[in-house]
Amino acid sequence: MKVLGASFVLVMGHESCGAVGAVLGGNTEYIEDVANLIEPAIKGTKSLEEAIKANVRWVVSEVKKSSFIQKQIKGKKLDCRGAYYHLGSGKVELL
Repeated sequence: MKVLGASFVLVMGHESCGAVGAVLGGNTEYIEDVANLIEPAIKGTKSLEEAIKANVRWVVSEVKKSSFIQKQIKGKKLDCRGAYYHLGSGKVELL
């Protein structure tokens, strides 16, 4: 963003995400580092779609914690949003 001048950050999760599904199902033996990042985001979710969307929202909130990002957003130079990609239809749902 500083170098390229990006004006939009899109965090996109996708239908049937294997990593989120593994964490939701407690099968994280080979993805411990990634699972540790996903676990707090999906706490309390029931379905895979709900967990994926919760993870996207979590990542967006984490990105927005950056002082640089905050400054850019306040100056209306940058926006940061989340989305969910439906693999079957190709639809992108803004969250």
